[in-house]
Amino acid sequence: MKNKEGITILILNCQRMKLRNLRASRLIREAINLLKMERPYRRIRNLVQKYYERYTTQKFDTIDQLFLAYGIKNISDRAKEKSKRKTIKRSIEILIDRRHKIAHDGDYNAHGRLNKINSIQIEKRITDLKLFIKCLDEIICNRI
Repeated sequence: MKNKEGITILILNCQRMKLRNLRASRLIREAINLLKMERPYRRIRNLVQKYYERYTTQKFDTIDQLFLAYGIKNISDRAKEKSKRKTIKRSIEILIDRRHKIAHDGDYNAHGRLNKINSIQIEKRITDLKLFIKCLDEIICNRI
């Protein structure tokens, strides 16, 4: 009964708040489903863990916002165009996600085993990152 009271309070609080990162209606539906579960706090822990395992501050939107303060709009898209590589941003995102897994999970998978490293893919992604940074640098230098 104690779990259901806590989850009911969660539902009421979600209805009052406007959430930016999660859609409130989805969260409310999930909270209602929690009322039916035997172990609702385990589900909450898994949801929070899943959200934060993919959360990084090294996102292109963040970079764009930073350089917008200097009058440079859409710097990441401009660097992508300058590199002439359509998938360069996705390649860098994969590298950032891998870095995040190494830094925060010790590079272990869900079964407690180390993830394998494909050195060829990593070298390719680092080369992409270097090219992207070079393009960013050229855009910034031309702006100054």
